[in-house]
Amino acid sequence: MLKFEHVTKVYGGKKALNDLTLSFLPGHVYALVGPNGSGKSTMMKVAAGLVKPNSGSATYQEMPIGVESKKHIAYMCTEPFYYDYMKIQDVKQFYADFFADFDKERFDSLLQFMQLTLDMKVRSLSSGMAAKLKIAATLARNADICMLDEPLNGIDLVGRDQIIQSILRAANPNATILISSHLFDELEPIVDHIVMMANGSLILEGELEEIRTRYGKSISDLYREYFSGTAASPLFPNNTNQHCLNIEKEIILMGTLLKYEFRRSRTIFLGIIGVTLLVELVYLVGFFTKVQALFTVGLIGGILCLHWEQLQFCCTALSCLMMTFPKSPATCSFPRHAVPHRSWVQSF
Repeated sequence: MLKFEHVTKVYGGKKALNDLTLSFLPGHVYALVGPNGSGKSTMMKVAAGLVKPNSGSATYQEMPIGVESKKHIAYMCTEPFYYDYMKIQDVKQFYADFFADFDKERFDSLLQFMQLTLDMKVRSLSSGMAAKLKIAATLARNADICMLDEPLNGIDLVGRDQIIQSILRAANPNATILISSHLFDELEPIVDHIVMMANGSLILEGELEEIRTRYGKSISDLYREYFSGTAASPLFPNNTNQHCLNIEKEIILMGTLLKYEFRRSRTIFLGIIGVTLLVELVYLVGFFTKVQALFTVGLIGGILCLHWEQLQFCCTALSCLMMTFPKSPATCSFPRHAVPHRSWVQSF
């Protein structure tokens, strides 16, 4: 049995796990659900012996998590951990050398089911194929505890079905299987226990059918009910404050976006006015040199612009306009009637 007692893990002042107390029994498939940052991956890393908690204890068969427990726990993390130059054959040998419980025949069977071959190179695999390889290698171990962290990420619909079927085929009936995923709807047919987490704390835990019967809702509905901040929930009666907080955040966000859009529209409007006056000025005062015209337009732009963004806009428009000046004379000697007004506007 895998057991957590008052486990707390802190990263940079933030609690990834907050006084977590939980037990995982053999012969069951657990779904770990919760948003990003809820503590699912951290809990698995503590169980795998990759992360030490700041307080509390994690044990396997009443033994502290350590070198001995790692022999019985298979963990698939979300990060890739193979070398690019490897072939799948090398991955197979790598696992066989490191884990005494690695079953080569089961690995070959899982590869065939997932449409992978031993001669494929790791660098040539797509993200979905690489995920299938990690899952096959993890499930090929005869471990007492098998933990899969987000196994369906980056997998298409057909691939997800293959992975779910692979879990059913390869799972040891006496093993404890932990699967974390955001796609609970697709995992629901194969799990029998649910663990819902938020902000490193346990929100809901129990047998799947018992929870469905008790609340008269699917797990997906309960998940949406909590994390959408629905008020007056029979399952989460204290969630009203969270709902109000979510509304307040949305109002602040909308106000910020509207303010930004207004300022951006004002920038464009004032910029258009500046360019129009600029064109009229150069058209009417044809005896200005380029330097004089640049200075005059810069002065007008500075008066019109109330913000640095408007000044940038006018300077950009000025650069485009200066490209339309005649190349030969240093002085613009063309009269008003020599260049049609529209041609100046169309040059933009």
